[in-house]
Amino acid sequence: MRSARIQTVRSSVAPLFGRGTRAVSTRRPSKASGTATMRCRAAKVHPSAPPSKPSSKIRVAPAAGGSAEAGWGKTARQRSATRAGCTEDTVVIIDPGWVSIRWMPWVALDLGSSNSVAAVLRDETPEVVPLRGQARCIPSVVAVDERGRFLVGRDARAQLLARPQDTIFAMKMILGRRPSAAFQHFLDNAPFRVKLGSAGAVAILGGQALPVLDAAAMVLKEVRGQAQDNLGWEIHDVTLPVPDYFTEEQRAALEEAARRAGARRATTVDESEALVPLVERTTPGARRVFLFGLGGGVLGATLLERFSSRLEVAATNGEDLGGADFDRRLAAHLHERFLEQSGLASYSDPVGRQRILEAAEAAKVRLDEVEEVPVQVPFLTFGADSAPVGLDVVLTRSEMARQTRDLLERCAAVAGSVLRASRVEPDDVDAVFVYGRQARSPLVLDALEAAFGRRPQRLPEAAAARGAVLLAEGAA
Repeated sequence: MRSARIQTVRSSVAPLFGRGTRAVSTRRPSKASGTATMRCRAAKVHPSAPPSKPSSKIRVAPAAGGSAEAGWGKTARQRSATRAGCTEDTVVIIDPGWVSIRWMPWVALDLGSSNSVAAVLRDETPEVVPLRGQARCIPSVVAVDERGRFLVGRDARAQLLARPQDTIFAMKMILGRRPSAAFQHFLDNAPFRVKLGSAGAVAILGGQALPVLDAAAMVLKEVRGQAQDNLGWEIHDVTLPVPDYFTEEQRAALEEAARRAGARRATTVDESEALVPLVERTTPGARRVFLFGLGGGVLGATLLERFSSRLEVAATNGEDLGGADFDRRLAAHLHERFLEQSGLASYSDPVGRQRILEAAEAAKVRLDEVEEVPVQVPFLTFGADSAPVGLDVVLTRSEMARQTRDLLERCAAVAGSVLRASRVEPDDVDAVFVYGRQARSPLVLDALEAAFGRRPQRLPEAAAARGAVLLAEGAA
């Protein structure tokens, strides 16, 4: 009976949208609501003419903010689609008694250095899409286990301690990179091995060669798949926020990774441009706004200035620097203290070094809230008497500040360069915002407060992804 009803509705769709319309990929209605979804191709709708008279069994329901005559929504993308006609991304949702048209929206996929997220526009509000287990993100990690199987996300992150040499992360910082001293320094300090060649970077994991482009695609595919499960529809169009200083090669590589992950269309957008609509909603009317971002591997500073009625990017600067650099600096300090404590001349065990790095990251996060924290990493090695030897020290916030002083100075230099380039004094800035996990550190916030005379405000989590989807949907 249900199949017969679907067939009746399908036969009623053609006169509604005009001659030549055909529906494909029909989904049976659910028992609860009796809804079904169909894709339509070449359904021509002229903006000045109402649709053909529908069947008496259904009626036209205009999209929110639009009308049956004008189109399906408020964005420029939807209005232009009305003039040009539907594409394969137009969905007809059939409910008992009425028909509506909905444009398949853009989804922002942010491949972060540490974690990756998805964002979508719901009721004109950008939201992070909950992933499996209601998680807000997944680790940007790919690994090979002892059986030679590839692991992605949390499963890959879980084996980082046991098999660091067979686990790759921070793919975004490797894709499309040109050889340089800084890039080589990053690779030399990574636990995994990467070969650079004319065909791109290739990671060697568990004896297997894995192009870094494919590793990035695995993470994006996992995020896309989990987001689709939550949203209930297939994601075709994705927008990818990237640091402003990324080269064309880096942008092209990331877009290709998204296409390999299953996206039909993928486009990158500068983080500074993506954040404009988000800031407009947060501080309407502000004349000058300073943005400071410090994530897992990227530092960015931007000055937004209002020209006419819209905030625009006046100056921006950035470099490869992030929370991972702070982690490695603290890990090196803890390693030295371990050598002093144990009396060892050196310590190079990769698993033990990774455990110290994990302890350094955890201590850094705790020092955001307290002035000192104990750091204990037991059973790192054995002493001369075969007794187990571990790390057991106390790390203070002032000690962390001393160890990372040059990194904080690099942050200040980038921020200062943006102000100088735009010829703006700190007192002329109306608002200061930070985004990214490391930017929330008291050390960073204190430095910005000293420079601007006010405590910075925080943009919401996954700010770049939220802004990117706002920009893509034209809902600023």
